[in-house]
Amino acid sequence: MLFNSWEFLIFLGITFILYYIPLSRGRHGKAWQVTLALTASVVFYGWEDPRLLLLLAVSCVGNSIATARIILHKVAGDETRVRRWVRLAVVLNLSLLGVFKYAPFLVGMVPGLPPDWLVAIKAIPLPIGISFYTFHGISMIVDVARGEVTRESDAMLSKGSRFGKGVRDIGFYLLFFPQLVAGPIVKAKQFWPQIAAKRLEDVEWGLVLRSLIAGFFLKMVVADNLSEQTVILTKPWITAASPLDLILLLYGYSMQIFSDFGGYSLIAIGLAAMFGYRVPINFDFP
Repeated sequence: MLFNSWEFLIFLGITFILYYIPLSRGRHGKAWQVTLALTASVVFYGWEDPRLLLLLAVSCVGNSIATARIILHKVAGDETRVRRWVRLAVVLNLSLLGVFKYAPFLVGMVPGLPPDWLVAIKAIPLPIGISFYTFHGISMIVDVARGEVTRESDAMLSKGSRFGKGVRDIGFYLLFFPQLVAGPIVKAKQFWPQIAAKRLEDVEWGLVLRSLIAGFFLKMVVADNLSEQTVILTKPWITAASPLDLILLLYGYSMQIFSDFGGYSLIAIGLAAMFGYRVPINFDFP
């Protein structure tokens, strides 16, 4: 689901209304809003290809279990087991990234594989944003292992029934839809303390409007138009371009990439602010 699509506009409107309905004001306001935002994030990610939700679930549950064990061993002062779980979590995250992003490329270099295997492996879909949420998960694991989370965050993953709430909150951190696909990356120590019941009157509408207007301008006006002008960078047109054209295309393509990612990040900042969360600014001084 693209930010600049009618489907997303409808999705955003429904989510926003449900997020701030009177039910969110009660004693269970935080649980309602976090659960709703997490559900919306799952719908957002699985809209085009629901099969990818399985990978997202594995990443979320795996990181939640590792985080719980790291916190428990850290509280107990067992640094050896902390390091062991950190290594295990990093291997899990990088393995998922390697299999889904690089396996189709690497198998083509292995001689003697049956053709059916090659076809099956190369048919594996590349999950959108897998690099982002993989390193997002690793960042969370490192923050927890370093003790850079608050005691309130530690309580999220204590033993007993609270583990389920911890999985929910970690899933919310990893999958929060405004920044799920391409960031900006926000560390656990920055995000977890913000997890609380939000009120509509506390929304920073100035930040929301500035970020959304600037973001959509960069994405739809600058990046999308430049993408049509830099198509000559592909063969065979590039071989016939003059040196001056190539220089202009180089700068044009660079600006397209910057505007695409910078615009997306600004949109993500504005959307997060609509739901009461602050995420850091990317591309502030590239």
